[in-house]
Amino acid sequence: MAGVTTHQDAAAGPSALAAIEATARQAERARRAEAVRLRQRAALLALVVRTMAELQISMAELSAARRAAQPARAKPLNPGARQ
Repeated sequence: MAGVTTHQDAAAGPSALAAIEATARQAERARRAEAVRLRQRAALLALVVRTMAELQISMAELSAARRAAQPARAKPLNPGARQ
């Protein structure tokens, strides 16, 4: 059995190595994409802050607009009951 395993390992070597390298490349792409996403998020947040300041939008007004933009949720039958 050991001879078969060694032969199989040798035959699978190049494809296994290629798979490992592909996984490493995919992980690096994912890391870079996450870094870009974080930079874009920070830039968007800075833009929102500047715009809110320029237009004198309060946090209360922003919160109300967010609530209005959310889809309606089903309300519990008994609002006082714990879930």
